[in-house]
Amino acid sequence: MKRIFFTLVILYSSYSNFAQLVDDFSDGDFTNNPVWSGESSEFIINANKELQLNAPDAGESVIYTTIAISDSCEWQFFVNLDFAPSNTNLLKVYLQSDETDLVGGKGYFLEVGETGNLDAFKFYRQDGMGNSILLGSFSAGGMANQPAIARVKVIRNQLGSWVFFADYQGGVNFNKELELDENTYKDGNQYFGFYCLYTATRKDKYFFDEISVKTPTPDTAGPELLSFQVTSSNSIDLFFNESLDKLSVENTNNFLVNNGIGVAASVFLDGVNDKLIHLSFLSSFQNFQNYSLDITGIIDLNGNTTVNIQVNFTFLQGENPTPGDILINEIMADPSPLVGLPEVEFIELFNNTSKLLSSKNLNFGDASTTVTLPDLNLNPYGYYILCTHKDTTILKIFGKTIGLDALPSLNNTGDNLSLKNQNGDIIDAVDYSDSWYLDNTKKLGGWTLERINPLNECLGSDNWAASQSSIGGTPGKQNSIYNPAIDNTAPELINVVAIGSNTILVSFNEKIDSDQGQFLDLFTLSGNFTNTKIELQNDFQSVLLTISPALIEGSFYNLTLASGYKDCAGNPTTQSQNLLFALPAKPALHDLVINEILFNPKTGSYDFLEIYNRSDKVFDIYDLTIINDLTTFSSIKQEVHQLILPGEYLALSEEPDDIRLNYSVPDTAKIIKTDLPSFNDDKGRVGLYFFNNGINTLVDSFYYDDNYHYVLLDELEGVSLERIDFNKFLTGSSNWHSAASTSGFATPSYLNSQYYKGGKEFSKGLFTLSSQRISPDNDGFEDYLLINCVFPAPGFTCAISIYDTQGRKIKEIANNETVGIKNVFEWDGFSEDQNTTPLGIFIILVRYFDLQGNVFEEKLPIVVAGKLE
Repeated sequence: MKRIFFTLVILYSSYSNFAQLVDDFSDGDFTNNPVWSGESSEFIINANKELQLNAPDAGESVIYTTIAISDSCEWQFFVNLDFAPSNTNLLKVYLQSDETDLVGGKGYFLEVGETGNLDAFKFYRQDGMGNSILLGSFSAGGMANQPAIARVKVIRNQLGSWVFFADYQGGVNFNKELELDENTYKDGNQYFGFYCLYTATRKDKYFFDEISVKTPTPDTAGPELLSFQVTSSNSIDLFFNESLDKLSVENTNNFLVNNGIGVAASVFLDGVNDKLIHLSFLSSFQNFQNYSLDITGIIDLNGNTTVNIQVNFTFLQGENPTPGDILINEIMADPSPLVGLPEVEFIELFNNTSKLLSSKNLNFGDASTTVTLPDLNLNPYGYYILCTHKDTTILKIFGKTIGLDALPSLNNTGDNLSLKNQNGDIIDAVDYSDSWYLDNTKKLGGWTLERINPLNECLGSDNWAASQSSIGGTPGKQNSIYNPAIDNTAPELINVVAIGSNTILVSFNEKIDSDQGQFLDLFTLSGNFTNTKIELQNDFQSVLLTISPALIEGSFYNLTLASGYKDCAGNPTTQSQNLLFALPAKPALHDLVINEILFNPKTGSYDFLEIYNRSDKVFDIYDLTIINDLTTFSSIKQEVHQLILPGEYLALSEEPDDIRLNYSVPDTAKIIKTDLPSFNDDKGRVGLYFFNNGINTLVDSFYYDDNYHYVLLDELEGVSLERIDFNKFLTGSSNWHSAASTSGFATPSYLNSQYYKGGKEFSKGLFTLSSQRISPDNDGFEDYLLINCVFPAPGFTCAISIYDTQGRKIKEIANNETVGIKNVFEWDGFSEDQNTTPLGIFIILVRYFDLQGNVFEEKLPIVVAGKLE
């Protein structure tokens, strides 16, 4: 202790003649108090009250000030280089030089600027012009950013021991960068300054501020604990404000935790950061338990001992989530145009359990980008907004945010998002589409997609819709369309496909139980077959069965699923289900035909292509390749296993929900989600090919043209072209026609509205009535009238009106509508103004005409009957 006290006396005595330099340029002047000299005309004080280089052109500039240096000295300065430093744009900070010609004097300087991305401050001793010796370097790459920012602190004691610190964020959270001994040049009247070498584009990109050269304040205080972190169930990290004495730190008795934990089992000082202590204990902390950590006897490098420290904490360690524990709950894929929320993309996660969960090692991403979530605890039933770091400021007002280095770009029309653990297990996945909005206006932007029922994880697209919030979404809180209806519906068998002679793909309408082994015996196959293996597929909605012996091509089989099969909510089937299937054959020319095509959909909607199986064989569309090769070649091989049976229609679309939304679809399962080549809106050539062993064989093709549409149509968007007769293979427009308006302008997945296979020649008398009278009294008998008509060919336009015996129009049923071959019109017995039609005799007047200008007329009498009061 006497030696230490004596040293302090010497230190204090050496401070007495020391003149301090402190300049933050807040007075807007660098020519007085203190005086800065050199090429002062090439520097300014800018609007931020910083010293800034402002040279006229490329070159080198020096600015310095006089200072009396003591053996014990502390330098500190802030520097901002608004570029990535290089050997042609570098900076030297002269801590001390014995000449105003800084580059020719003797002393010490720090330099930054080199080729490559390892830029770091380097410490030199300068022994005169051209004679510099490198003594040490800061962390490689510390100044490689653009801009390169740092606050630097240098301390030298009277024995010549130097310690260098830096904060590359420009703050005062210093980390030690370098430590060495050097005692060549000591105290005296010296010069402190900056030397800048720059190109023309960097002549005003050097900024300096908050410069001080002073005596170091003697350290008489013990170390202070700045922060602590519970890093596991039996370990803690402690971070202090200064470097620590290793021997005092690694005394395990200096660290005690109550509630039966005891003293630390091991303690060690971090090998890189000597302010950081790592503790571990034999006993584990218990979740949600309160603890106190007592710290004593910690000594810094100057011999100062900390006062007793007590840290109180509650141990919270989230469990690792299992599938379904954390859900993707809300998606802002298209934030423009602005509705009310900020114009940024985000995802909302929801902890769907009563457990505290950990986000450690969870990965969120789509097919192209994956990012790892930070290690956080997610509260039970808590909502968390995933966004980029830069967007957390504007989103945190809505709830808790998790900032990521990058958020996968959320495609406006649809994307496949997933949340996985470090083993690749799917915690949740959503393959969303803009058809899920169920609103053609909201899907154009500014609105989020919200999950309807987080308790029913078995549902797919039916569990999502556009937000109903007035601001466009509900980040950080319960969704506007939240409906916690309990799932008590058993899964349904929807598709069976033989994808090989010994493998069968079985699909369901919802996610199924992940424990598949127990269900193998519930599948039976007609014939003498044995099920040998069952595998759950990644979509959780299908399984792959392996059977023996092999299936035979051309033979039909019946797959039966016995009762007891469960969905992911545990609902079991209560009765058996079965589907017919066959090992698919290889299609020949015109076995499959292109039967309908929508190539010019409504704005914001999607194309579809309908195919028809006109053979007696079964095919798998997985083997098909669809091309469009009129002007530019576009080819898409199908990646979906789906059987098409004899006489069956399938409509293929990238967005089946959009097709279902815009058109009548009797069997929604016949709209298949798959990729299609790009179809031109005016004309193109669609080819259907069978892919086998690297060879594509033509099955059918069609050259389409918007000139094939019905000539009287005012609007072609959303109108499909239908094949008139799938047994004819004529080129050109003779076998194609616009879908009838009475069918909604398209008939995806069922018989075409314009289908015609020969027939009698044209004659009058095409209209028939379901009855000779109508009695619209809602008694279930003759409440409405059906007007049936069968035309001999496509291309007719029809008008139908109801008149009384005085020739007055009562009701218009059809106003020059494009009709198909077979048509049905309905009259409910009410007049145009929705009043009940008086009892009596009325005339149904029908006028229709063809493309040749032939006009025809029919009159059909009808009696309006009713009860007499």
